[in-house]
Amino acid sequence: MLNSLSSFGIVLASIIEETNLISKIKKVTKPLCLISNLPEECVLSLLGNFINPTVGKSMLAGFYKENKVNEKEVIVTTIISPLPTILGESIFRVQLPLAVVILGYKLGLIYVSLNVISGFLQALIGILYANIFFKRRQIEISNDNNEKLVFNREVIIKGFKKSLKIL
Repeated sequence: MLNSLSSFGIVLASIIEETNLISKIKKVTKPLCLISNLPEECVLSLLGNFINPTVGKSMLAGFYKENKVNEKEVIVTTIISPLPTILGESIFRVQLPLAVVILGYKLGLIYVSLNVISGFLQALIGILYANIFFKRRQIEISNDNNEKLVFNREVIIKGFKKSLKIL
């Protein structure tokens, strides 16, 4: 089952890349790139973790294989990646409802709060590392992109073919 979820995440990430959705998200990535001192590709993969951790890691693997990010950037991005996963997937869909039902209101909220705090601390360590040890780079993300969002059969086929290289 895990392999099928991973495969689905890789295919979904490739299709998302082909739809030009990433170009629409660039307005959000610029401030995150400035804060984290990571390239846009790393920030995009972190945003992919809000959808599903497999999507984010698949995007990061694709960017690494295309030589758009280096090993150190991949490691730091991987250190930061649990935070968007916790915030995007775990809390509202899984952890919070289950923790409150199983552990009760108070203990469930304490459990979820500690999990969120640990995610923030881990992300903070990664961000501090990137800001201290990585050379500060100029962020060249244009906010005036006129690319249209495209989602059709050809895009799906192209994204699927692109994902076969990673799979």
